[in-house]
Amino acid sequence: MPFDADAPIAPDLFDKPALPAVRCEPLARVWSRALRDGVAAAVTHDHALFERLPGRHDPESLNGIYTDSPLVSPWTPANLAHQLPPMERAGIRAFSPTLWLLEWDIGGSLVWELIVPALLDDAARAAFWAGAMVTAFGYVEEDRAAFAKFAIAAIRRPTVGLELDIRQTPFGIWCPWLPRATPAARHAAKRWMLDHLPGLLRHMSGEIAPFDIPGDHDLFAVPLMPDPVTALPHPRGVLH
Repeated sequence: MPFDADAPIAPDLFDKPALPAVRCEPLARVWSRALRDGVAAAVTHDHALFERLPGRHDPESLNGIYTDSPLVSPWTPANLAHQLPPMERAGIRAFSPTLWLLEWDIGGSLVWELIVPALLDDAARAAFWAGAMVTAFGYVEEDRAAFAKFAIAAIRRPTVGLELDIRQTPFGIWCPWLPRATPAARHAAKRWMLDHLPGLLRHMSGEIAPFDIPGDHDLFAVPLMPDPVTALPHPRGVLH
């Protein structure tokens, strides 16, 4: 396991302002390198982030299994410059001693992304976990007992609308985000993450861990797709 699912969550997780990502040296180093060189590792659903941008994803890769390895990585420097928020506007929170929350706002939406610090220099294994998290949460949605235990219905009320979605960066493994980040929705989402996200992560990681086999991670180390000539629209950081 790349993180300790039993580690206690920080009780003051949302009490203080997030640390600016630019001041988090391990993340800032990997972020800057990604913008310069791209990230030659991916899971198939990473391409879905760029599906509406002609020439910026690989349709053949999306023909495969959503949580499997693609033919090529869409994390080119150009795509990353479009998708990532400015580092100065993103914050980082210590969810636990072995898990971080990357946080940023996009035009009325609030995004959190789970990052495993131990995987910052292992992009292929991070891609494996990103795919596995989507699969594991699909099982939770189909399991009535688990669905109720982790209060999934509560965060799907119109007044909250917290989405548990595919990652938005090549650094993370999963992405809770609020499309309409009203004060009430922010409060409810943060309360749910404090009360239920640790247990949900324990449940899901227990399902994933037996398949976290080092040799298999190489499948997610794939070459960068070629850069087209076309320009990207704005604003950057468009959520899928």
